[in-house]
Amino acid sequence: MSEPNDIDLIGELSEIMGDIASDGIESFKRGIEEKGLVMSEALLNSFISDVMREGFHTGFSISFFDYFRFKDRKILDYSKHLPPVDAMEQFVLYEGIDKFSGILSKIAPKRIPSASVLAKRIALQIIFSRRKVPIVQRKFSGTAYNSRKMRLINTTSYKARSFVAGRINAYYAEIIAQNDE
Repeated sequence: MSEPNDIDLIGELSEIMGDIASDGIESFKRGIEEKGLVMSEALLNSFISDVMREGFHTGFSISFFDYFRFKDRKILDYSKHLPPVDAMEQFVLYEGIDKFSGILSKIAPKRIPSASVLAKRIALQIIFSRRKVPIVQRKFSGTAYNSRKMRLINTTSYKARSFVAGRINAYYAEIIAQNDE
């Protein structure tokens, strides 16, 4: 009687985790585009996934620029954390410096600096003005992050359990079939 085929559950499950992570990244990207959170491709291109395998454990992580969570909130509380300067500077450059004429009049320099210096000054002015009004409530149209994160967690759990149960059932079915011979 021959031995049933050895199974490498963790190895196969690690491959599935990689597929789930890729699907999760695509879901987050679709959410960002659907909610109109795209100003540049930087956020969309910042997603990175990593599959970890250690002993009998496997999992994955997805990382991205922090301002995705920041852009996706209904209530913004600036009392503890101010927006990232580089993200605000990108916003100013994306919108165009001329759209911030009200701010420009407050920081009017004697000589006109370069566009990048001016954008940084405008961004800092916006950021520091948030300290005066620390809580901002925006019109809420659902999140691109939280609902997709929970869907990803539930999908991962379901697929992992289904895969392991199927592989174990097949393994024992093979053992039973061999014993019946």
